[in-house]
Amino acid sequence: MVKLTFEKLHKVSGSTLFSLLVRLAYFNNWYVDHNPESLALGEERQNSYKSIMGDISLLDIVVQHTRWNRSFLESNYKSDFSITILRDPVDTFESVFHYVDMQKFYNVSSFQEFIRRLEFANVTDSLSTGPYGRAYGRNQHSWSLGLNKEYYENKTAVSQLISKMESNFDLVLITEYFDESIALLRTRSKLDSIFEMSCDTAVLFS
Repeated sequence: MVKLTFEKLHKVSGSTLFSLLVRLAYFNNWYVDHNPESLALGEERQNSYKSIMGDISLLDIVVQHTRWNRSFLESNYKSDFSITILRDPVDTFESVFHYVDMQKFYNVSSFQEFIRRLEFANVTDSLSTGPYGRAYGRNQHSWSLGLNKEYYENKTAVSQLISKMESNFDLVLITEYFDESIALLRTRSKLDSIFEMSCDTAVLFS
């Protein structure tokens, strides 16, 4: 059994991939962390992870739905294969825009109107504080993977983040190439099962 870590980012089809992993775990009698409380853990609550889930070293699949923190995982869980999934940043931003109802927060009639307004505003200021008192959308992937917003315009910091992610993850799936990514996941992770998408149902073949 390959112990798997999945960094589940926001609005990148992560729930679809998670659903496939849960099915894989079900058919193989593996232990997977899919407790809603643990999936919602923020940075300030990661230390309570053990008290919520018990000994996570016993799990076969760990899903982290918070900012990427490899040091935390390494100190609590021995992973054989780490993955995440990314999506076109523009599509991710539009999806986040609708998901957190930014239309009401910014008092615009549509996503298109919001984009037009950005032409006459400082993008950094406009997106620095959004719904629920935090930033959404701008550099969503970078923020979720650990880059703080003060470094968004720092090319050195961005390059370092990319290098870090290349070493942190064994495979980065791409939403726009989901089927191909699943094939790579099966091959690279050496799992004994193959995923096949049939219409809108995930079917697992052993």
